[in-house]
Amino acid sequence: MTFVSTLVSSRTLFGILALLGVSLLTGSLSQRVSPDPLPPVHRRGPSLRTELEAAGFPMLTPGEVRTLYQAGTHLFLDARSLPEYHQSHIPGAFPVPIADFDAHFPEIAPILESDSPLIVYCGNPACDQALRLAQRLQDAGYENVSIFPAGFEAWSAADTPEAGQ
Repeated sequence: MTFVSTLVSSRTLFGILALLGVSLLTGSLSQRVSPDPLPPVHRRGPSLRTELEAAGFPMLTPGEVRTLYQAGTHLFLDARSLPEYHQSHIPGAFPVPIADFDAHFPEIAPILESDSPLIVYCGNPACDQALRLAQRLQDAGYENVSIFPAGFEAWSAADTPEAGQ
């Protein structure tokens, strides 16, 4: 390598790193000053698992969820966004996106009793939307709330029925 080619590749590398740094800084600043910042929906798996256990909600395995689904004894509530729900969801599940809880929960509240058996889920084990929905339901007086922490990802992978577009 000649001195000129080394200099050019060093400048190129520096330019790429500078561009990356500016991009990260711009994204971080715009998130902080935005009047409507994006909500955090994913956390690291182990800390979320610990939080799930500490919350005290029953956590259901994919096999248990399949059995309860087939029995038809529980209502399923999907905590994911409406576009995710419309793309595909557990058949019969009601959409209650946690980001818009106050707008969507009143639509299903009339069919629920305080002891209605509910199963909440979101996308995958790293998603905290199901836990947040379960907590909101508990705060609203619903006593029989379980969480399917493996989420729709596990449901879909288990060759079970899906609804959506």
